[in-house]
Amino acid sequence: MDYLKCDHCAHLNVIKTEYQTFCSECKKKMNNNFSNWKALHPEQSFDDFKEKVCISESDLQSIREQNPKPKKKGLKFYLGLIITITVFTIAANLGGETFSKLLPMASYDKVMAKAANELNEVSPMMVDAETRLDNAMVFPNNVFQYNYTLINTFKEAMEIEKFSETMEPRLINMVKTNPDMQMIRDHKTTVNYSYKDKEGVHIITIPIDAKMYLE
Repeated sequence: MDYLKCDHCAHLNVIKTEYQTFCSECKKKMNNNFSNWKALHPEQSFDDFKEKVCISESDLQSIREQNPKPKKKGLKFYLGLIITITVFTIAANLGGETFSKLLPMASYDKVMAKAANELNEVSPMMVDAETRLDNAMVFPNNVFQYNYTLINTFKEAMEIEKFSETMEPRLINMVKTNPDMQMIRDHKTTVNYSYKDKEGVHIITIPIDAKMYLE
């Protein structure tokens, strides 16, 4: 099995065909796809591409051996992850400022896109020793998403349910009480928090919708 690392979000995509061009995680077109590579290396084959560009199963295993998986994270670790709240405040302040400036001139969806673009101009950025904010995205149906990477953690080492149970109420409270998120509340926007591990493997997405923060 071979993997192609997305040049946008670092997700490892299983490569099944030479026509695979879009990331299964962020849905963006990967610029390092086979078609683009083939244009620069017309004499080489799909097998050459997999050998020279992709990450093989043995390569992945070697990386894991060089970076042994940490022990399972306990409740103390998750309670210490106030970084999510910190990042949320940073992004909320930026977004809130953008919203207030642009709302008279554009529809709300364009305002959200502008907020995401401005945040992405300063991303990726480290929030603390554990977490990196990679980017923000806007999705249809009034959804704004923050994408994070836990740079020192393997998915297998996490108690995902405990992580979600610990973080969700904190995020709900932040959306509910942060004055910079008033525009989010007014428009009943769903805010997603998506996390990946150090290898780019998706861990969990925690959605905070209007029913949760307006009740």
